Amino acid sequence: MAGHDAKFNELRQVIGEASPDIAILPEIASPTALDVLAMGTLSGRFRPLMAEGKWLGAEVGFLVRSDLPWDVRTVSNRHLEWKNRVTGVVQPLFPHDLPVLEVRRSAADREPLFVVIGNHAKAKRDSPGDPESLAWRTAEYEEAARIVEGYLRRQVSVIFGGDFNADILRDPELRPLKVTMASALAVAPDAVPERERVTHTFHPEGAPGEKSQLDDIFVSPGLVRSIKSARILRYRDSAGRVRPIAETFEQRKLQPSDHLPVKITVSTEELFRRAN
Repeated sequence: MAGHDAKFNELRQVIGEASPDIAILPEIASPTALDVLAMGTLSGRFRPLMAEGKWLGAEVGFLVRSDLPWDVRTVSNRHLEWKNRVTGVVQPLFPHDLPVLEVRRSAADREPLFVVIGNHAKAKRDSPGDPESLAWRTAEYEEAARIVEGYLRRQVSVIFGGDFNADILRDPELRPLKVTMASALAVAPDAVPERERVTHTFHPEGAPGEKSQLDDIFVSPGLVRSIKSARILRYRDSAGRVRPIAETFEQRKLQPSDHLPVKITVSTEELFRRAN
C-alpha cells in the first residue's frame, strides 16, 4: 500500500508541476481512482471528469483546472462497434473508450471552441487471428480520423492525445490520423528531435530493453501556429531528483507509470478571435 501511495504522490507531483489547464489520463482503473488522484496535493485544483455511461474498464479520464471559466462536457464513444475483419465477431471498437472533452465559452454556445480527445488505443497484444491486434488498432484510428474530421467540418479545432500504443514515428496504423493532424512534439517552436522522443520503455525478460515513442499530443491544422511549446516530462523521486529514462525493469518499477507524460502549451487567443 505504501508503494501504491508513493506512486500516486509522484503522479500528483508531476501533474502539479506541469500545472495543466486540462490533463488527459489514459488507463484509469475506475472513476474512484481518478477521484483519489485528484485529492492530496492536487485537492481543489482540478475537477476529475470521465464520460458517463457503462464502464468498460481502464478508460481515459481528464483533470480540468477548477477555475477555468469555460463550459466543459464529455462525450463518449463507447457505443461504437466494429466487425472484426478476422473473426467476424462484432465487438466494441474502443475497449478503453475514446472520450471527447468539448470546451465552450458558455453552456449557451452551440459549438465548442475546441475539443480534447483522450486516446488509449488497443494494446499490441495478440487478439484471435490478429497478431499484435494490428487490424483492431487500425480500425480504431480509421474511426478516430472520421471523428476528428467531423469536428473539423464544423470548424472546431481538435487536440488528440494520450497513449497511442503504436510507434508514432513508424507504425502504419496512424496514417489516417496523420492526414489531418500533426504531432505537437514535431511542429512546436521548441520541437523535440526524433531521437529524444522517448515516452515508453519495455523490458522483455532476457532481452535488451526497448525505447520508443507511444505517447503524443496531436493538433489540427488551425492550432499549429498557436503551439508555444511541447516537451516530454520526467518523474522525480521522493527527494526531488529527476528519474533517468529506465534502462532496466528494476528502474522502470520505480516509476509511477511505464509511460512518460507529454505537455504542450497552446495559445487560445486565435480560438477566441475566431469565435467572436
